[in-house]
Amino acid sequence: MAKRKRIALIYAYNENWIGGTYYIENLIAALGQLPDAKQPELLIFSHEAADAERLQQAVYYPYWSFRRFERSLSLPERALNKLTSKVLGRRFISPLYNDIDLVFPLPVALRSYFRHVLHQLYWIPDFQEHYLPAFFAPEEIQGRKAEQQVVVNSGKHIVFSSHAAQHDFESIYPLNQLIQHVLQFAVTSAAVSKPSDTCVKYGIESPYFICSNQFWKHKNHPVVLRALAQLLQTHPQAQGVFTGKEYDHRNPTYYEELVALKSELALDKAVKFLGFIPRKDQVALMQQAVAVIQPSLFEGWSTVVEDAKALNTPLVVSDLKVHEEQLLNYEAKLFFSPDDASTLAHCMAQVLNGQLPARPYDYHRDVVRFGERFMESVSRILVN
Repeated sequence: MAKRKRIALIYAYNENWIGGTYYIENLIAALGQLPDAKQPELLIFSHEAADAERLQQAVYYPYWSFRRFERSLSLPERALNKLTSKVLGRRFISPLYNDIDLVFPLPVALRSYFRHVLHQLYWIPDFQEHYLPAFFAPEEIQGRKAEQQVVVNSGKHIVFSSHAAQHDFESIYPLNQLIQHVLQFAVTSAAVSKPSDTCVKYGIESPYFICSNQFWKHKNHPVVLRALAQLLQTHPQAQGVFTGKEYDHRNPTYYEELVALKSELALDKAVKFLGFIPRKDQVALMQQAVAVIQPSLFEGWSTVVEDAKALNTPLVVSDLKVHEEQLLNYEAKLFFSPDDASTLAHCMAQVLNGQLPARPYDYHRDVVRFGERFMESVSRILVN
C-alpha cells in the first residue's frame, strides 16, 4: 500500500467566523468518504486543546493526530534558537514538525511556523473588502490587503471556493503568478436535532422562513424584514426566524438597528432572533423551514446555501454570481435582487403557494466530489 499523504490542517473554533470552523470540519468529513487507500493522514494544528476535543466530537476520521502550536523545546534547542535569533534574525529550530507534505489553509500570520514545509496552500475565502469597503474599518481593509499581497508576492498555490472568487482575484491581482485551484466545498451534517422538538424548543410555528447568517451588515438582514412585512399582508401566518452571532465588530450597532427595524415594521410577533444556537438545532430548523433565505450582498461560497441543498430545502437567494454558481444544478431555488424587498416578498409568496419546483437532489455526490477534488489538488501540488 502506498504511503498516505501527510497533510497539516489549521483548525480553530471561532464563533465570530464560524464558517471557517465549519469549512475544516466539512473537509475532514468529505475526506472520510473517500476509499480508505485515498484518505490522507491529517495533522490537526490548533492553539487550544479544547479545539481538538470539539473537532473529535464534531467529526470522525480514522487517520489523524493533533498538534498544539506550542511545543516545548529542549534547553540546547532553546539556546541555539537564542543564538540564531541574534545572529540571523530568526530561530533555527521550528517548534513544529517538518515531516509534513502540505499545510492548508495557511494563514499569513503562521507562515514562520511552517517554513520548513515545502508545499504550502493558501485560501482566500472572498474579496469583500475590495467591493464593499464601507462595511470595514480602514485598518481592517489595509490588513486584509496586506496579507493578500504577501500571498501574491511569496506564495505558490492558492485555493478559491468558487470561480466567482477566482475571477475577483484575477481582476484585483492581474499580474499574479500563483497556481490557482478552485475547490467548491460541500457540507456534512452530523447530529441533527428532531425538527418538531426543535420548533417547540424555540417556540416556532409553521410556516416559517429561516435566515441563518451571522449578524454582519453585508448579510443584508433588513431586506428580509421588509419583505416579510409585505408578505404578511397576504400571508398573515408567515414567520421569519433568524439565527447567528448577534455581533458585528465592524458595525457594533447593527443588531440593535435590526431589533429597532423589527419593531418599526410591527414584526415582533412574526420574527424571532434566536442568536447563536447549537449546530444540530440550526440544521433541524433549516430542515423544517418552508425555505432558507440567503440575502447576502457578498459571498465567496455560502455555507448556508450548501446546508439547504444538503437538506433538499427550497432556497430564496440574492442574485449573486456565486449563488448562481452554487445552484446551477439545484432546482428548488428563486433569485431576487438583494436591494429589492418587493421581489423577495413575491418569491416568499411563491414558496407558500407551492409554486416552487423541487426534485430530490443527491447531495452525497457533492460531498464525495469535495474530498476527491481536494486530493486531486494536493496531488498536483506535490509534484510541482
